[in-house]
Amino acid sequence: MWRTWEGESERWLSTTAADRPADRIIDCLAYFGRRPKGGPSITPGELRRGLEQCGVERCAALSLRGVYYDFREGNLETLKASRDDSFIIPAATLDPRRFYGKADEELGLSNYRIMRVFPEVQGWPVDFAPFEKILQRAAAAGLPVMAPAQGLGNATKLVRSAEKLGLTTVLTTVNYSNLSEVLALLSDNDGLIVCIDMLNTPDGIELITDEFGPERLVFGSNFPDTYFHGPLIAVQRAEISSIAKGKILRENAARLLGIE
Repeated sequence: MWRTWEGESERWLSTTAADRPADRIIDCLAYFGRRPKGGPSITPGELRRGLEQCGVERCAALSLRGVYYDFREGNLETLKASRDDSFIIPAATLDPRRFYGKADEELGLSNYRIMRVFPEVQGWPVDFAPFEKILQRAAAAGLPVMAPAQGLGNATKLVRSAEKLGLTTVLTTVNYSNLSEVLALLSDNDGLIVCIDMLNTPDGIELITDEFGPERLVFGSNFPDTYFHGPLIAVQRAEISSIAKGKILRENAARLLGIE
């Protein structure tokens, strides 16, 4: 039996009134569907209901079918979900292990707002010729690319490859173990943005805000896989201005995704 989100809603949404944000949020990091082994299974409708309870206005999401099974089928599911409900901002994904260089129009990337890649899940290196072709497709479509910062040195390779193409890169899974690498990249790459989904280093949000400006941060929860209020509380409690918090929670994502 697949474990459903509805059956465990309290785990992901246990909040108090004080926890709930006063401002609306755009979440850059969410998904729907099911994983092949364990984890919550969630429909687009359940995703919306769950995130709306947390104060989310819209979210960039994709179907997990595109990550674990077939990126073409997954992208079509994502596109359908976004057309059925504008709450979902469509995120595309391509798997370089199965990417054979089709033309942009065949991929339909112009229908999406951001591209996400999953080297840590699919087991491919970032210095991989098919992935370079995918970055070229993203650049041609004008899509920012979201990728994990896991594995020391991987973020450096990815960001430098993307920079050559004029791509905006959004790094997820930034935490205490890779923060020094990400800070060095931020200082050298104006097109780099950090998603705060795992930015759990004390004063991490303040440090990036003070050094590079709040414009270099976007909110992402990785809902429903992780607890939504972890990154939200990190922003709420950060010693930065309310204007900076508003940029992180909504304005930067709206600009990144082209929905202003």
